[in-house]
Amino acid sequence: MTQKQGWKLAAAAAVALGLAFSPIAAMAVELSFTQQGGFTIGTATSAGPGTLGGVEFFGPTGFVAPGGATYGQIGWGCGNATSTAPAGQCSGPNNSIAPQSPVNGTLAGHPDFPVKFRSALDLDVFSTATGGGTLTVGDPNFTPISSLQHYNRTISQQSAALAQVTIDSLLTLDTFPPGGGSDSDPDSVVLHFNETLNAASPCPAGGPNPCADIFTFASSTFQPVIFTVGGVQYQAEFNLSFPVTTFDERTLTTVPNGATPCLDPTTNVCTNENAISEAIIGIRISLVPTTVPAPASLLLLGFGLSGLGVAGWLRRK
Repeated sequence: MTQKQGWKLAAAAAVALGLAFSPIAAMAVELSFTQQGGFTIGTATSAGPGTLGGVEFFGPTGFVAPGGATYGQIGWGCGNATSTAPAGQCSGPNNSIAPQSPVNGTLAGHPDFPVKFRSALDLDVFSTATGGGTLTVGDPNFTPISSLQHYNRTISQQSAALAQVTIDSLLTLDTFPPGGGSDSDPDSVVLHFNETLNAASPCPAGGPNPCADIFTFASSTFQPVIFTVGGVQYQAEFNLSFPVTTFDERTLTTVPNGATPCLDPTTNVCTNENAISEAIIGIRISLVPTTVPAPASLLLLGFGLSGLGVAGWLRRK
């Protein structure tokens, strides 16, 4: 039997058994993604060391979660000892709307606002409902889909500080180009925060004074998720990464990243005092393995190919 006949035989066997066959390597599958999300108002709580103020929200994202509207930034604190108004201009009560950004806002008469008045969290999603990105199925690298920055500023010890807040998001995957067979995963992440005392001894996360603050994610936050797009099942995996530098939205400069995994590195992130810290949430997509044929099916496949070979040999006689 010639090579050409052998190729035709394999192709015929594949068609007969309903298998995909092509002499050309399969093209990479790409999925499009969009993401929306933010801090959900009504979910913030605060704790010591002080009792003044609470956790303010700023910058509506337009995405409304089941629990409420979401915002891109939250801030908390009162003026510290070196501010233009020590222990003054405290943040509003928990879950109130801030009149200016706790990241780069201005406040009349206080040129050092917000640096000496507010600590802040800034959540950015790298795609929205009107403009997303693409993911290559099987790519071992993680693609960034959102970023969480902590502007860790020294606030008055009379201030209440963030204790807990919920981040709600909606991640949608579709074929590329989009074919209308999308699947969405609404997710709710509870973020716990420990605003440590700078003079604590020892520091809760170790290291010298001033002590780093500590974020804690629920252990289930980055568990894989199964999606079905166009009748095909995919698995989405998530991770946290820490770039060497991050962008200061107030000064429009690049600065060293003050974030590191700590304590339990799968759930805890430490952020240095008087630094800007960033953790990037990444995603990668893989196919969910299909069921492997039972040995009996493989045996029948062998008989089928054998039978086709015998038939070809008989025709040549």
